[in-house]
Amino acid sequence: MTTFKILIADDEELEREALSRILSKGLNDIEIVGLAHNGRMAVELAEQHRPDVILLDIKMPGVDGLEAAQIIRSTDRDVKIIMVTAFDSFDYAQQALRLQVSDYMLKPSKSSVILETVGQVLKELEGERENRQRQLHVVEKLDKLLPVLEADYVTQLLYDSVHESHLQEMMSLLEWKEQGPAFVMVCTIQTEGDDASLPAVYKSLTEYFRTTSDGWVGKLSFNQMPIIVLADVQQSYRAQSTSLIRKLLNYVSCFRGVRVFIGIGSCSESTHDIRQSYHEALLASTDLSIPTHCRHYSDLLLEDNRSALRSSETEKEVLEQARRGQWHEVNRLLQQWINGFEAEGCRLVEAQQRVQDLLLILSRFTLELGARTEKPYYAFQIVSYAQLRSELLRIVDGIVRSVKEMQTQVEPDLMLKVKAYIIQHAQREISLDLIAEHVQISPFYISRLFKETFGTNYVDFLTECRIDKAKELMSDEGKSLKEIAYEVGYHDPNYFSRVFKRTVGQSPTDYRKDLLTRHRPLSTNHESV
Repeated sequence: MTTFKILIADDEELEREALSRILSKGLNDIEIVGLAHNGRMAVELAEQHRPDVILLDIKMPGVDGLEAAQIIRSTDRDVKIIMVTAFDSFDYAQQALRLQVSDYMLKPSKSSVILETVGQVLKELEGERENRQRQLHVVEKLDKLLPVLEADYVTQLLYDSVHESHLQEMMSLLEWKEQGPAFVMVCTIQTEGDDASLPAVYKSLTEYFRTTSDGWVGKLSFNQMPIIVLADVQQSYRAQSTSLIRKLLNYVSCFRGVRVFIGIGSCSESTHDIRQSYHEALLASTDLSIPTHCRHYSDLLLEDNRSALRSSETEKEVLEQARRGQWHEVNRLLQQWINGFEAEGCRLVEAQQRVQDLLLILSRFTLELGARTEKPYYAFQIVSYAQLRSELLRIVDGIVRSVKEMQTQVEPDLMLKVKAYIIQHAQREISLDLIAEHVQISPFYISRLFKETFGTNYVDFLTECRIDKAKELMSDEGKSLKEIAYEVGYHDPNYFSRVFKRTVGQSPTDYRKDLLTRHRPLSTNHESV
């Protein structure tokens, strides 16, 4: 049983003692944590003991009860305050109500009135605590499920492709609105000293984003968190993104020693085409020294020279080929890119910086894959385009070498293990992170390697496993379709029916009817001999 802490403040000692005796004798599970003889002392004791209920006399010398209530309320919104006074004044009652006090009690009062008044407040407080516990329980369950699904979904969108059925299942589970236009923001979190505070900042930013916008937050990768923002049709993309950026930056300002830079990609017509916006957000995040702490990719184009648009398309294509693991194409595009800078007479220092920015993003890609690679800095001061081309080859070769070394360390039958793991746990909420933890390989690499090995996305294979299991269970007439849906991992039987029909071509009811008809022995008038 919960013990409630009570503080009593009255300038008359007899009143304080009397209230303390009445409450201690008449109520169970309470503790009188302090007796204050004026308002100032009440404020100090409230700060020290954090009581659940405070009985405050309105008329006390110095800081009176109303002033004390205002000060206490400013630091503790949950404390219950009961105003006590010998003056039956409507003005006092009005002021007390404005301070959101729980009750208003005259003195002297009978013991029964005191116990009834305080007891009612304690009952209310107990109800609020129970509600908070229930809400915390729900929040804890969602907190465990939501980040896993969100991070998995964002990873699939930004690094691979998401099957329509998997998308609809996630949206159904989490009550997300229908997909449509969206854009990506990449938040680069910088902390003073070590990165120990990164997870806490990431979690706090994620929770804050959920209260301000519609969309999904991806997994924290090193110090970057990608956010897919669903576009608001009621306002322009620029107005929506600017407003959200301002809120996020203002929120981050309350963290000491933390700085966030936000790169913003352009708006895509569908979340299925969101990778381009992600690449743009990455490119907009290369220069973290901008005083505004943010940059739209469209502004980056305006700031550059006349060939910016063509150059930006090359940058995005380089990132896309790197994602696919086509390193020969990456090398070709980069060399072609440098040739273009030289042909247009671009200053060497500008081309050098642009190339290094892109190489830093490529390096991050390989780190996300699980490869160990050093930051791609030039080995010496570049004085010619020929040297820039040579250094580019050296750095890219180092990146490719680190990726190949990582790949050689992967067990030959790794994907078979992944496949077996999915089959064995198909009825659970399987995520890339869960699989990655099981086989100790980067989730981004698993996603790509699974598709390269088996020619299908892992989520499509998961759906196939669930539907095959459902078919198997349908031969048991003792199981309802609802039970089967839950057993194979679908939380919504109606959604299971839609996925089943889309996959098999028949509704679960029709499929089961045909299945049972085929396996039921035909009746005959002839006896067996």
